[in-house]
Amino acid sequence: MHAVAVDATFKDDLSGVKAELDQLVPRVSAAPGFVAAYWISIAPGKGTSVVVFESEEAAQALLQTIQSGPPPTSVTTDRVEVGEVLAHASTRSGGDRCRVDGKDWMIARWANATPQHLRYRGPRADGRGAG
Repeated sequence: MHAVAVDATFKDDLSGVKAELDQLVPRVSAAPGFVAAYWISIAPGKGTSVVVFESEEAAQALLQTIQSGPPPTSVTTDRVEVGEVLAHASTRSGGDRCRVDGKDWMIARWANATPQHLRYRGPRADGRGAG
C-alpha cells in the first residue's frame, strides 16, 4: 500500500474547508485502488491529510491530479508526497488488528502493550486477513 500525504494552510475558517471537502471526499473515495483517507485539522489554520491506496500507481495518480488540477479555493497546499505504508492498524473490521509486512496481527488490549504483544493470527477462512 502507498499513501498520499498532504499538508495545507486554511485560507478560510473551517466551514469553507468543510464545504470543499463535501465535494472532494466522494471523488477521492471513488478513485481506483482507494483504501482509506483522513482529513485532519491539526492546529488553527493548518491541516493534514493521508489518503491510502492499494498500489503506488494509484497513489501517484492522485498526486498527479493534485499537481495538475485547479487549486483548491479554501486551502493552500504546502506539501504533497507519496510514500509506502509500512504498517497500519484499525478496529473497524471486528477487533483490533494491524498489518505489518503483509501479515495481519491482533493487538493486545492492555494499556502497557508493546510490539511484543502482537500475535500473528494467520489467514481467515475467507482469505481476507487474520482469523
